[in-house]
Amino acid sequence: MAGLNDHWSAYLYDRTEHAARPVGVLEGRAWAVVPMHGDSDLFLGQPLTADNPEVWMQVTQVGEKAWKAELHNPTDQPLTVTVTANPHFDPLQGRAFTQEKLTIPAGASVWRDL
Repeated sequence: MAGLNDHWSAYLYDRTEHAARPVGVLEGRAWAVVPMHGDSDLFLGQPLTADNPEVWMQVTQVGEKAWKAELHNPTDQPLTVTVTANPHFDPLQGRAFTQEKLTIPAGASVWRDL
């Protein structure tokens, strides 16, 4: 998978197994080892996107169906960013969080339940 942001979380989600796992992103590409077992229905990509590539985003599964995001501003100026849930990442479908505009102070992080 190419065209990703190195500073944003990426996941492999197996729709057959209903299981997600984080994967590495390097130079805009996600890398995953995928055991092939018959017909696979997979998502490989970033659960959240933002309209500002400078923001760093970490998405973490914190319970069976609970997810949190940390959005970090590494710059020395406040950043305003619109964060959007990826509609193809099944674990976030049907949730209240779909999109939010945030102002993140310089050098700080904000957390959101997804």
